[in-house]
Amino acid sequence: MIMETMCEPNKTYRRQMLIWAITYCVVTYGSVYTLKNAGIEHFGLRTLIALLPMLPIAWVGIIIMRFIRSLDELQRKMQFEAVVFSAVMTGLLTGAYGFMEGVGYPELDTVWVLPMLMVLWVVGQALARKRYQ
Repeated sequence: MIMETMCEPNKTYRRQMLIWAITYCVVTYGSVYTLKNAGIEHFGLRTLIALLPMLPIAWVGIIIMRFIRSLDELQRKMQFEAVVFSAVMTGLLTGAYGFMEGVGYPELDTVWVLPMLMVLWVVGQALARKRYQ
């Protein structure tokens, strides 16, 4: 049975993820607020402000890669299976919804695809843990 322990890499990973998740929320709120209320009309500047929330997201990607590299072989295999599950399910769900849009369902805003991918990754991790217990 695999016992999940709070080893130092796990603690560091969770702490960093929390910090950058909060940073993402703050930057996103600031970006949206600024775009709605500051009256900025310059297209290039508006684009830059709109893309600011991607900086914390990019840093989260680096944190995830560092964490994956710190795992042992079995844990990496489980993460791989979780990511594949997430990618396949995200593809199936967004593809199916794309067809549903063709019959009148509202358009899916692509900003929701990354959160869907992340949530399904967590589901995939739970399935992988269960499989390897």
